[in-house]
Amino acid sequence: INPFKTPLYGLSIYTVMKLFGDQPGLIGSPEFTRTTRHLMLVQQLLAIVGVIILFKLAILITKSPNLSLMVALLHGVNLLNLPWERSMLTESLGTLWVITYTYLMVLILQKPKFRYFFCLFLISVLGFLLRPALILIPVMGPIFISVIIKKSQIIKFSAVLLFLYLSVIWIFIRLNNLNWQYRGIQITGDINLLGKVLQYNLPIESVK
Repeated sequence: INPFKTPLYGLSIYTVMKLFGDQPGLIGSPEFTRTTRHLMLVQQLLAIVGVIILFKLAILITKSPNLSLMVALLHGVNLLNLPWERSMLTESLGTLWVITYTYLMVLILQKPKFRYFFCLFLISVLGFLLRPALILIPVMGPIFISVIIKKSQIIKFSAVLLFLYLSVIWIFIRLNNLNWQYRGIQITGDINLLGKVLQYNLPIESVK
């Protein structure tokens, strides 16, 4: 944990390297190129998973398989999504996160069960560790559930979910303060990262 970037995407890259047996390498080296290719492949597979979850989400909302299939296909063939899936950036995983979080929210609103709340907590933490810009969505989610489903047990589940999520954020900030003397989540924002990409000419697009 450090204040320069939340760790999930870096851990994802490391996991892909271990999965495919890639070796560390400098930017532009054959090792780096090989890791980039494998990472793009994994991100494209996860994008397919996102299309499947979107289809299931549309089924829950519309109850129409044909309409749901159309929505999923429109998202799947959207050319605006393709560059992000082939870039070493968090946008592709962020899209998958939003779809998954929305799917769990709809599940809870229709069938409020403990396991859905638990999954929502895990997804909330993953979103925070992936992109701090997503931090407010899991804060608003439990509040929204409590307002819509006015049952004491659901309100308790939502309160516990919100408390645990905020506790994770507090622990993260606390560790940054103890180890790096920085009382915050992340120094580097998305604009700063874009600047680094331009400054060092990082090959964010997959190598063809």
